[in-house]
Amino acid sequence: VQPACINQEEDVTGQFGVAVGWGFTEDDDVSATLKAARMPVVSTTTCLEHDRDTFGQTLDSSLFCAGHTNGTTVCNGDSGGGLHVKRGNAWYIVGIVSFTAPREDQSLLCKKDSYAAFTNVANFVPWLRNVTELLSLAEQGSVTVRDGLDADPTHRYPNYLPRLCGNFLVSRIVGGTPAKLFEFPWMALLAYRTELSDNTEYNCGGSLINKRYVLTASNCVYPKTPFQVRLGEHVLNSYKDCNPNDASDCAPPVQDVAIDYIVRHQQQDRRTKSNNIALIRLTREVSFDDHIQPICLPVTPALKEQKLQRYIVTGFGRTELFGDISNILLKATLPAVSTADCQQEYEKFGITLGESHLCAGSGKDWRDTCQGDSGGPLGYPVRYNGVRFVQFGVTSFGRACGIGASVYTDVANLMDWILANMQA
Repeated sequence: VQPACINQEEDVTGQFGVAVGWGFTEDDDVSATLKAARMPVVSTTTCLEHDRDTFGQTLDSSLFCAGHTNGTTVCNGDSGGGLHVKRGNAWYIVGIVSFTAPREDQSLLCKKDSYAAFTNVANFVPWLRNVTELLSLAEQGSVTVRDGLDADPTHRYPNYLPRLCGNFLVSRIVGGTPAKLFEFPWMALLAYRTELSDNTEYNCGGSLINKRYVLTASNCVYPKTPFQVRLGEHVLNSYKDCNPNDASDCAPPVQDVAIDYIVRHQQQDRRTKSNNIALIRLTREVSFDDHIQPICLPVTPALKEQKLQRYIVTGFGRTELFGDISNILLKATLPAVSTADCQQEYEKFGITLGESHLCAGSGKDWRDTCQGDSGGPLGYPVRYNGVRFVQFGVTSFGRACGIGASVYTDVANLMDWILANMQA
């Protein structure tokens, strides 16, 4: 065990570095041994010319691009690792793996023939000096913060949301494709008692936002009330969920947790379907595992103002209008739709869309949400503490499955309400 040297050269373009990590290999499996790959640092222009969609709105002075476009790159599981350059007999860390371009198959795994973005360590040398000095002072029993930076304004309410969230590998989902095991570990299912028997049915979704709370739609908890939440589910009728390509790669058992109480938005309007949101507090804290993790919410000003061109929606809903509930968790990528265009679709139904609404989906290729997906998350991986999956919408309502845009509750617009109604 030895420390690395810190690079202080701001421009390392053209230099070759070595990236190390245990991330995904060319076989799309996590490496069992530490791997190393030699790659060049490329110019910002080269990076943008290669993939402007991924890097156009994300590259700034705090990042640089490195890698090859021949399959040698960093991948999921390598985030946080270093890119090192050897100078003389010493290794200098010049970059920290930040994010890669996602594949076009919606798997959220890294694109193997693309560059990757690294945090430029040299830009943070002053901060590193301050932090390491503060650590040494702490050993003497006193801490003094000097030359500090202005922080984002704090919320009016305590933030009970975890910083470690939205880790990804990689209602109704019409035209959707099966999600991979562990791909969306925040997905929740709401359990209801059937009217004529004591059986359990799952008619709504939700998202785990911390160890005690699930976010869902208000119409999922009233007038019919769920009695428990299932977490970590991937295939409904399977006793054990396993990777179809590797029978030994299986998820731990699901967790069925009883509901303590439910908080519905006081200003929900069932006619206009505004503020269609609710919080479910569980009777106990859940245990996080590979198949059970919290999703991120748009808590910062930058995330609240994020404008995306597409979203990913997940659920176990019907796969067609009069079809059966899906047995496996499905996902679909939907285009963002402006509120103005969406309003034109729903005017004929007497629905006026407002600030608490967000629209997505065109109905093309029959990709949409459907009955059974209500309450489930609409989100996308964005830059936030690296790259994390952030929830921007809660599935609310739509027209017939696979026809036109669907409407989602805008989570960013209701963050104050969410935080105000959570407890420790």
